[in-house]
Amino acid sequence: MTFGPGLGRKRARACLGVLAGLGFALGAGALIRPELFARAGGQPPPTGTTSWPWRLFAVRELGLAWALFDAARRNQADAARTAAGWLAWSQAGDAALSAWLGVRNRMPRRLSILVGLSAASTFALAAACRRAYATPTAVER
Repeated sequence: MTFGPGLGRKRARACLGVLAGLGFALGAGALIRPELFARAGGQPPPTGTTSWPWRLFAVRELGLAWALFDAARRNQADAARTAAGWLAWSQAGDAALSAWLGVRNRMPRRLSILVGLSAASTFALAAACRRAYATPTAVER
């Protein structure tokens, strides 16, 4: 099932690069200033060991960003498919988690909706990038 025209490899490679840049920014921000992310989520600023979940989130984001950057840099189908698939499933989990937190009143409703929509759109973009690298080109055969 496709929802529109395919991205093509050049656009998919550019999208992987942009997503990597956003991931580096998000991961570095969560690693350096976790209190900003907690405040945006309606939680008290983390101190001591309460900042560990934010630090783990930052490490996950930085790992994803590095995988996407490496895939865009090498422009190899295997790496691109793996990184885009990893990102897609990660975003699907983020969308489900934000919906659950919104329903349980652990996160402000508007923020939950915003995070869910952002994760769903990133999931769709990552899936489109993965699909663009699904068929080998003549050079790879």
